[in-house]
Amino acid sequence: MQPLHETSDPDFLRLDALRRLQALDSPTEERFIRITRMARNIFDVPIALISFEDNEHGWAKPCYGLNMHEPLPNISFCKKGFLTKSMLVIEDTTQDPLYAENPMVIGEPYIRFYAGHSLVITNGLHIGSLCGDASDRLS
Repeated sequence: MQPLHETSDPDFLRLDALRRLQALDSPTEERFIRITRMARNIFDVPIALISFEDNEHGWAKPCYGLNMHEPLPNISFCKKGFLTKSMLVIEDTTQDPLYAENPMVIGEPYIRFYAGHSLVITNGLHIGSLCGDASDRLS
């Protein structure tokens, strides 16, 4: 996948790759549905999604288990850290200093556990994350 013009800027290359994959601001494709469904079934989690991020918004492709529509809110767990880390696991979001006050922790959907793994293309660019939540919800 060649960029439109030569550059070594990883942010430009990542955004160009997302554009070419038609991953942003577009209908969810069957390929993303299959991957997310497989992750949800393998890990037996109530929430699973693939998140792609540009510089301003996030898109869930698709989002199982949350009443969330695109674009993702700026408070999304997927937005933080996936560009530089391969995996992010937060065992108790209420005790994590970066996420304890997140509106998705203190309010619906009351996320208590989060796991996300970077999606990396062949040239090493992180283009998104596969995310899941495996904990019980508050009553």
